[in-house]
Amino acid sequence: MPQGTFQSTYKLIDMKIVRIIEDTDSLLSVFNEDEKVSELRSVFYKWNDVQRLYEFFKENKKDLKGLSIDTVIERTIEDAEQLEQLIKETARSGSDNLQTIFKALSPSAYGLKTYQKEKAYGTVRKSWLRIYAIRIHENLYVITGGAIKLTRTMQERSHTNDELVRINAVRNHLKSLGFNEDDVKDLEIEL
Repeated sequence: MPQGTFQSTYKLIDMKIVRIIEDTDSLLSVFNEDEKVSELRSVFYKWNDVQRLYEFFKENKKDLKGLSIDTVIERTIEDAEQLEQLIKETARSGSDNLQTIFKALSPSAYGLKTYQKEKAYGTVRKSWLRIYAIRIHENLYVITGGAIKLTRTMQERSHTNDELVRINAVRNHLKSLGFNEDDVKDLEIEL
C-alpha cells in the first residue's frame, strides 16, 4: 500500500489512503490518524457538530454577510447531509459520475488531468461547503479534506489556506509515488 510522509503546516504526517465505500474503488480518502477516521468522514462529523459550527461561525461572523449564526448552522447541517449522500450515492453508481460533482480547483485548469486538484460544492445555492480531492483517473478521487469557504479565495483565511497546503502536499506525495488505479485493490476499507 502506498504510504509515506509529507510536510504539512503543522507536523510531519504519515499518509495513509483508504477506500471509503466497500465494493467501490472510485472514492478514496486520506486517513486522519489523529481522529482515526478518513478525512471525508472527519469533515462531515465537523459539519454536523452544532457546538463546533457555532464557534466557527462566531469567529468568522464578519464573513456571514448579515446572516444569523443560527441560520448558517442550520443551513450547513442540511447542506452537509445532502452533499454526503450525493457523493456516496454517486460513487456507488459507478461509471464516470464523480466527474459531475468534482470540478477543477483552479478555474484556469482545462481538461481532465491525472493528479488534478478538484473541489466539490455543497448542494444548496451559493453553498460554502467544499470537499477537496485529487483526481487520479477518470472516476478515481482521493479526498484530502474539506472546509467552509466564506471568502472569495482560499488564501484569505487560515482554515482554507491550510486545506490548500494539504491538497498540494497530498498531490505532490501521490505523484512522487506514482499512485494510480492499480494501487486501489491493495487499500484497506475504512470501517
